[in-house]
Amino acid sequence: MALILPLLTVLVIASSAVAAGSSGESNTESVIRVVSAVWRSVMLPVLWCAASTALLIVWHGWRPGPLDGPAWRPALANGLAIAVFMVACGIVGTGIGKIFGHASLGASLVQLAGAVIVVSARRRLMTRSECQPSGSGWSVLGGVIGLAIAWPIVQIASMLGAAIYSSLFDGRPPVLQHESLRQLEQGGFSAASMAIVFSAVIAAPFFEEVLYRGVLQQTLRAAGVPRVGAIVVTAALFAVMHLGDGAVDGASAWSALPALFVLGLLFGVLYERTGRLAAPIAAHALFNIINILVLASGVSS
Repeated sequence: MALILPLLTVLVIASSAVAAGSSGESNTESVIRVVSAVWRSVMLPVLWCAASTALLIVWHGWRPGPLDGPAWRPALANGLAIAVFMVACGIVGTGIGKIFGHASLGASLVQLAGAVIVVSARRRLMTRSECQPSGSGWSVLGGVIGLAIAWPIVQIASMLGAAIYSSLFDGRPPVLQHESLRQLEQGGFSAASMAIVFSAVIAAPFFEEVLYRGVLQQTLRAAGVPRVGAIVVTAALFAVMHLGDGAVDGASAWSALPALFVLGLLFGVLYERTGRLAAPIAAHALFNIINILVLASGVSS
């Protein structure tokens, strides 16, 4: 681990120096370019992680105690039934939406309603554990801090995905990999586009975190899968299902998978650490908000 930062620095300096030399820049311009590249690519993410970790240590109220963790866990049969019900909500919602010309909005509304039903009926569908989840406010804060800590790792995973894509398809992956972002770019931020924003910021984070972390991850735990295994398996399902539902097309799949998997790991850890879905929902929504803001400002991530 101690060698990672020096090696990354050397790699960035070398590549920047070669690029500067080939472009005919002066020595001063080359130095400025190299320093800027090192700062953006290496030092800034490292300092970002360090600052977020320090805040996490100092502001420790949301961190779990011995009995903290998810309070509700469905039995295996119930968990599978709930998952089927929630997937069916998406299918039915898409069908209803197509009738009125807004498939994505229809799916989002019905999915959101299905997730609300599951959460409201959790006392009948799930078993109460002895865990004592963190407070709601601390859980939301934990989600925000967790995303801040994981953001550089997500970016590294995204770069890894881009390298995989380039090696397989001999080209650069699309800048906008998610279908919702592409629709926003094409349609602008009109009234119709607000449905996409609603889905990305509210409906999708709530529905997906209830389904993946609240149901599937805890169903695996109920079936005897260790905590780490349940987080990893659920994160893998989270990444793969984003490819199967049309959110990310086949051409972008190899590029998007690593980042989606890392995000799934983050959301799973947040849920297990705080015991409340508020943490992964907050992180998920904030991640989507950042992507929309980047698109709105015209800056490519």
